[in-house]
Amino acid sequence: MPEQEEFIRFVIPAIKAEYLDENKNFISDIYEEIKELDDIWSEEIPDGNYVRVTFEQELDNAKDIRIYPHIISGNPRIEVYEKDEIPKEKVGKKKGY
Repeated sequence: MPEQEEFIRFVIPAIKAEYLDENKNFISDIYEEIKELDDIWSEEIPDGNYVRVTFEQELDNAKDIRIYPHIISGNPRIEVYEKDEIPKEKVGKKKGY
């Protein structure tokens, strides 16, 4: 039986989260609502608005990045950007991104 790779699972915590309007103007600080996976959710983020999250470490495509949205209605779209850049990845509607 071939040796199995061992994976170490760790969380890179968010240290800041901002809700921004369609022009990327600050609306509110939502860090307290998103800092833990605890069934406490931020206010609804309408289509065309943004959430900017800053993490304790830089993220890259070598890490398993999971997003847990609370879908209220419609078909939300999640796009991952570097600050002030074009989308790096588009993710469809699934549970436990």
